[in-house]
Amino acid sequence: MSKKLLIGAVGAVVVVTGGAGAFAIAGDGVPGEERATAEPIVAASITARGTGATYRAGGDGTIATYFAQSATRPSEGAGLVQEIKCPRRAGSAIDGGARTSQGIVVSYLSKAAPSGDVRDRSYYVGVEDISADNSANAGAFAEVVCAKGINVR
Repeated sequence: MSKKLLIGAVGAVVVVTGGAGAFAIAGDGVPGEERATAEPIVAASITARGTGATYRAGGDGTIATYFAQSATRPSEGAGLVQEIKCPRRAGSAIDGGARTSQGIVVSYLSKAAPSGDVRDRSYYVGVEDISADNSANAGAFAEVVCAKGINVR
């Protein structure tokens, strides 16, 4: 058997099993079929202020982490997407995350808003309350990583 034929066969098996796995994870349905999903609730935009670690690159390049000063608190059993922005002159958002209370999980991390909009300084962090016995103040502190003077690809 030639090497090219063997590589092609292995590639075909990977594609077929990957597709089957995707359908298994996604549940029943056909590609293109609409699924019932809840509309994401987007909280008011906040600009991060607290500074975390800062890394210097050659020249004037920096990568810095900024934290929200107030917690994002989803309603009991619900989720909330928080837009968090890099401070002015801090560069572009390249990553984000959250520090959460017990029972609060990160459910959405993206450069794109749930509506599909993409803004240079913004990152979107979604959190969800998955516990029925959380304290009244359970929530998450969103964070954003900003890069300035660095060519990020």
